[in-house]
Amino acid sequence: MPRRLTRLHPVALFVTLVTLLLPQVGRAERPSAPELLPEDTLVYARVANISETAGKFQETGFAKMFRDPQIKPLVDQLYGEALTAFQVVEDELGLSLSDILSIPQGELCVAVIAQSDSQPAIVAYLDVGDSMDKMNKLIDRGLQELSANGGNYVSGTYRDTEILTISPTGRGRPIKLIRRDETILFATSDAAAEQILDAWDDRDEERTKLIENKKFTTVMKRCVGTKDERPQITWFIDPIRIVRTVTRGNLGAAVALSMLDPLGLENLEAVGGSVILSTEEFDSIGHFHVMMKQPREAILKMIALKKVDTTPESWVPKDASSYMTMQWEFEQTFTELSSLYDLIRLEEGAFSNLVRSRTAEPLGLDIEEDLIPELAGRVTMFTRVERPARLNSQVSAANIHFNDAASAKRILEKLVDKFPNAFEKQSYGANRYYRLGGVGGGNENLDASLFRQPTPVVCQIENCIMIADSEKLLEMCFQSKGGAGESLADDLEYKLVISRLGRQPGGSNPSMIAFGRPEEQLRVFYELATANSTRNQLSLAAENNPFFGRLDSALNDNPLPPFSQLAKYLAPSGGIVTNEATGIHYIAFGMKRE
Repeated sequence: MPRRLTRLHPVALFVTLVTLLLPQVGRAERPSAPELLPEDTLVYARVANISETAGKFQETGFAKMFRDPQIKPLVDQLYGEALTAFQVVEDELGLSLSDILSIPQGELCVAVIAQSDSQPAIVAYLDVGDSMDKMNKLIDRGLQELSANGGNYVSGTYRDTEILTISPTGRGRPIKLIRRDETILFATSDAAAEQILDAWDDRDEERTKLIENKKFTTVMKRCVGTKDERPQITWFIDPIRIVRTVTRGNLGAAVALSMLDPLGLENLEAVGGSVILSTEEFDSIGHFHVMMKQPREAILKMIALKKVDTTPESWVPKDASSYMTMQWEFEQTFTELSSLYDLIRLEEGAFSNLVRSRTAEPLGLDIEEDLIPELAGRVTMFTRVERPARLNSQVSAANIHFNDAASAKRILEKLVDKFPNAFEKQSYGANRYYRLGGVGGGNENLDASLFRQPTPVVCQIENCIMIADSEKLLEMCFQSKGGAGESLADDLEYKLVISRLGRQPGGSNPSMIAFGRPEEQLRVFYELATANSTRNQLSLAAENNPFFGRLDSALNDNPLPPFSQLAKYLAPSGGIVTNEATGIHYIAFGMKRE
């Protein structure tokens, strides 16, 4: 009987340990993008995990709408038609559409990194998890096509890692392709590919990482959720560094770059943002941050945002589909622009003289003396959907606030007196307004079933001058102002969004706020899609076009459900701009339907 082994021989134990450890030594786990990329990364865009992001997207109202039992059969039929249409490609590749869509599984990153002795390089990588076999099929098929069309590729190695150098036809830059572990990596230079591989294995002890870049960390810190929700998508750009890197060694560019400081652009440090899906309170959150040093000078100082009153004007209709209001110090912008122009022209008062010569006589209005001092700084825009549904059913109005009603009236009357033929006086009850362009203005050749005929109008309403592209909208505004119609200020959805905006960082001191109803925007497309005229045109188009034929067939087999079934998945959206110590920040979010 063989002797039972009660313990491993020391040599066997050593061999076993080495066998287990070698893959870890030779194939270190790849760091995430902020750890892998160098500190001097110029452009960066990253999806932290494609599978998780897709899962988060499935939790949003938009995705739930397409899974609704009353619309899912239509979606399934259209997807089935796509699979059928893809069959030709599937036979060629040996992979189905579902196979291809299942390949991306983990992190995806695209970046532009600076190179010490050459132009910046592009690098990109994708985690494919257990789909490397499928990815290899795609790559091998692509290499075959490349060779058949006059391109070529050669294989090399760097520290035991194969690097394929792919040279397409024409003058395109060769691309480096690396297949390692569960990752596909592309780079546009040997140096960039080797730099990433060294960082992957942490071979370069002197390197600095993107995560150690103060600009990057400042932007990313500002772009997380209020409850530390981690973004699924992040991006970052260093614009001034890009300009300096790309123009390095160019004498003419060096002269131009010397103007960055006088223009104030040296203080523009970075731009970045993020997307966060399906949080506890929101369907989605988007961040956009422009990072700037203090104090801001010249061009950056022209961005003169101040705190705005978030209460809608009394005449904004309650059923407005979108609303935006902001506060801007126009006098500061004009002063800074004037100083900068005079500096460039080396002539004091050059800008004032230019503006006066271009506006005083043509408009009958001195912009610097008559207009800017009278502006209160607040500007508002709003939209409303005008029935019946047409491609341009969304009508809009802009409001410019003045210091008082007398100022608004005086400015408008000056314009009317200067251009009497452009303004036709009209009235709605006790309200006076002007129709622009005369009666019947616009394009009379428009198909009335698809396009609304715009009727541009202008009026003075309280301390504002309003310009709208619809006479009906203006009449709605008069009704709301007079109490005959309800105002957006009383709308519960608007109040809810404003309360959520107020909870955001800087929400108590906004420079701009925005409100939207995606439901109303979708309703227009729904009504157009279900209109008899649209269906008849689709049926005609289907006779000669396979795509429209499949769409027509799917809609016949699975008619769209009532719009109320779709609307229950859509919630109001909001946005806010804040002027902060580190720069200008914008947050946009979609509410989550209960």
